[in-house]
Amino acid sequence: MSTFLSLDVTIYTERINMVMDKLFGCMGKRLSILAVLLLLLLPMPLLGQNMSTIGNDFWLCFLNNSSTLYTGTKHRIFVSSANNCSVTVSNPRTGWSTTQNVTVGAVTTIEVPMEQCENTQSEVVVDKGIHVTSTGMISVYSSTFSTATYEAANILPTSTLRDDYVLLTYPADRYGCVFAIVATEDNTTVDIVLTSPTYNGASAGDTLTVNLQYAGQVYQVETSSYPTNNFRDITGTRVHSRNCKPIAVFNGDVCVYIPYFTTGQTCDLVYEQCIPPDYWGRKYIVPFLPFNSYDGHPNYVRVTALYDSTLVTRNNGAAVLVNAGESYDFQTINNSTVADIVDASLPVSVNLYLASSDNTFGDPSMLNITPIEQRVDNVTFVCRSTQYTQNHKVNVILRTDERHLFRLDGSAHSDEFSVVTEDITYSSAIINLSAGSHTMSMNGGSGFVGHVFGIGRRESYAYSVGSRLYSMTNTLYVNDVLVRQNDTVMGCKDDTLTFKVNHDSNINYVVWDIDGTFLVGDSVNYTFPTLGTREVVAYLSRTEPTCFSTDDTLRTFVNIHGQDTTMMDT
Repeated sequence: MSTFLSLDVTIYTERINMVMDKLFGCMGKRLSILAVLLLLLLPMPLLGQNMSTIGNDFWLCFLNNSSTLYTGTKHRIFVSSANNCSVTVSNPRTGWSTTQNVTVGAVTTIEVPMEQCENTQSEVVVDKGIHVTSTGMISVYSSTFSTATYEAANILPTSTLRDDYVLLTYPADRYGCVFAIVATEDNTTVDIVLTSPTYNGASAGDTLTVNLQYAGQVYQVETSSYPTNNFRDITGTRVHSRNCKPIAVFNGDVCVYIPYFTTGQTCDLVYEQCIPPDYWGRKYIVPFLPFNSYDGHPNYVRVTALYDSTLVTRNNGAAVLVNAGESYDFQTINNSTVADIVDASLPVSVNLYLASSDNTFGDPSMLNITPIEQRVDNVTFVCRSTQYTQNHKVNVILRTDERHLFRLDGSAHSDEFSVVTEDITYSSAIINLSAGSHTMSMNGGSGFVGHVFGIGRRESYAYSVGSRLYSMTNTLYVNDVLVRQNDTVMGCKDDTLTFKVNHDSNINYVVWDIDGTFLVGDSVNYTFPTLGTREVVAYLSRTEPTCFSTDDTLRTFVNIHGQDTTMMDT
């Protein structure tokens, strides 16, 4: 055991002993057995980490890009950073590798040979995984381009990957859906519970088990093509890696028509990296995009539930009951509305799908909408033009009272934001971009959500610029307002604050350490008698250990100030 870990264990043990002394010491020997049981049940937590889509180690692959339909496919990786560094892109299974410098304010573009990365077979283990490492913290985006095909995705750092995923995509009526799994460690065994027939004959409900012997090996699955009188849809398919081995998962459609095949309309490869359910949220704001006005086609939104009996509302309307792996679909709003509000009683994933065009502007694209809970305060991203796609935009969503804090490439854009009709707490803007590297930041405030879009003749792309990947399995609230790990909230001296944890069913109980005072319960009240910044920690005790229990310790800080007196001229 390392010295650092030993210190953590010692501190944690001392803290729990303090908890037991304060809670049970005065109650005599009658509770001594209970105290021992509590101590044994309470696991050593992993302190919550401030993870995001910025990192220095990444794994990815490229899905089948309709290779039998088009030629000239190009697979590229875009890298941007707030610091000068170097990046290495490699296929560790074949030995192919390249190293390039990353310069602040510029985009480093690395083209990966098709034979090193594109997966064209179904249900076969291949050496097509790509590993990206760097000497500094970087943002990584993948892009696939072919004749009339353009798609991009934000890549997650290895440290944020998990062992359990739910697949999400749009129902395919001709060329089928597709997903791929990349091993990040040797001897990775994965179980896949299917919701659709596959290209090689597996049926919906079957479980495929595959062993990826080495890190960098990939297993791709395509559904059967040209189904008769029905659609293929892998939404709800469960992918689970045994023995806590983290995997990277990508899903999409080989060449999908949205909403469905119609003579004269275009199809396209769409894909995204799967977001682990740990990071799914309960509140999403889906922007209206002016792109669909070219041909008058609506875009589509899919809301997919992680748990049974999830209640989903759209724009504060009637609640819709959605069970685990099922989806609630709707068309996007009209031109007069700024955005759609999606609220859920339990974690959900929300995907936006850009519609097909009539062979003019636009094409299908898939986008993971970032939940409001996962706002970021600084991100560098890239836009790349093609022969046809030279129109780039970014959608930004933030708190209405924080518009003045937002900067894009150093410039303010307060006057471009419109208040979201269904929730005036938030505002949304669609801002024009040039090709190249861009930086969005917020000095203070609670952060923003950003999605980038590009449009051209028979082409489009869309991706999230980044996300602060806090685990949403267990969440901390102060006075019914969600607070993120290590955030600071404001409070007044002698006011009573309510602290609450929403947690999964695997949690026995919650022990609170509020400025040295110990309390037990999912929800507790506390009155701060003195001024200053105070620490609030919630320790969660699990019935059984989990692979990635980084949210077993929730922490926030409360800045207690004096009661304010405000003079107002009536």
